[in-house]
Amino acid sequence: MDVNTLFWVNAIVMLVMAFGFLAAWARRRGEACWPAWIAANLVLASALVLYIFVPRIAPDWAVLPNALLVLGFGLRWRAARLFSASPTTWIAVWAPASFAALLFAPPLSLGAGTVFAAINLILATQAGVIAGQFWRAREPGSLSSYGLAAAYAIMAASFVSRVIEGLAFLDSFTTYLPLDGTLPSHLVVAVIHTSASGVFALSIAYERTTVQMRDERDSAQKRAQNYSRLAQRDDLTGLMNRRAIESRFSELVADGFCAMAVLDLDHFKRVNDRHGHALGDAALCATARALAPDDDCLAVRMGGEEFVLLLRGAHARERAESRRQAIPRRIAADVPGLHGIVTASMGLMELPRGLTGIAFSDLYSATDRLLYEAKNGGRNRLVSEKLSLFHEPPRRAGTVAA
Repeated sequence: MDVNTLFWVNAIVMLVMAFGFLAAWARRRGEACWPAWIAANLVLASALVLYIFVPRIAPDWAVLPNALLVLGFGLRWRAARLFSASPTTWIAVWAPASFAALLFAPPLSLGAGTVFAAINLILATQAGVIAGQFWRAREPGSLSSYGLAAAYAIMAASFVSRVIEGLAFLDSFTTYLPLDGTLPSHLVVAVIHTSASGVFALSIAYERTTVQMRDERDSAQKRAQNYSRLAQRDDLTGLMNRRAIESRFSELVADGFCAMAVLDLDHFKRVNDRHGHALGDAALCATARALAPDDDCLAVRMGGEEFVLLLRGAHARERAESRRQAIPRRIAADVPGLHGIVTASMGLMELPRGLTGIAFSDLYSATDRLLYEAKNGGRNRLVSEKLSLFHEPPRRAGTVAA
């Protein structure tokens, strides 16, 4: 393949990769590396096309493709820094290109071989610095990160070989753009570098997008779980609310929660009226702690000063009563300054094991009736019943007063 064809191949690959970077930028607008990469490829493609025509049409304009080539790698350095979320400066982009242009200035009267070696030394340094940047910023587990660093390291090595060639044959150079025997090999390396670096960069961008989408999905799921948890919790006490328990009631009954207790703090309006809602809220929180929910006892705040317990296992009535009697002690310990003891009344209904099909609202209404019996009986007491599977009057388990 002749040299001009290789220049065209490099230029076309540059343009194709520029469109790939444009597509990546369309999906990731917040990343400034993509415009820099697009600009770098367009500048480099322009330099490669000029390398084809300048020697034949205007040899004195050799400064233009050389300066553009250095500028393109300067823009790639900027893209690499932005791609790695590292700080960057325009001085590092324009200073090498300006120095490359200065090498062609007539006052310096530098020989073609010296300029050739100097230009390739600048390019080797730029490619090496970019390779080092990608190596330092490589992402664990990403082969593309290593491939990107390797692509620039190979290009840097090729430029170094051109520097050595320029120094070895310094006096034999008659043009700034020598069409020597090693140029085709250098251009083949350039094609490999351009293709590999572009593909690896786009691959890393895809990997980042995949990770970002996964993180966003996980974050959304976590938020949804938190919202669901918050929607099923009472803001003040942290206990479950009615929505949480009612939606799972059939499942809970099937799982053995066969006793419901409804309790209400006695004369609680007096607490709020006398001490204010702040101390009243503190008393409600203390009540929630006294109810001591565990694996076999679920506590629910129904609203205001009313709570519900769902219990399973043996001695449900005794365990519910123990919690009811713990309420005055807990409030007295946790909320100093209250005048008098805050007691609680409770109604409790025990279901026979294996009963299914009962609705939460029906059991709640029946248990709430027992609560009102406890209040009408003088408060600060428990009234309970056991429901039978047979159609006979329920057997009253008894009334307990503190």
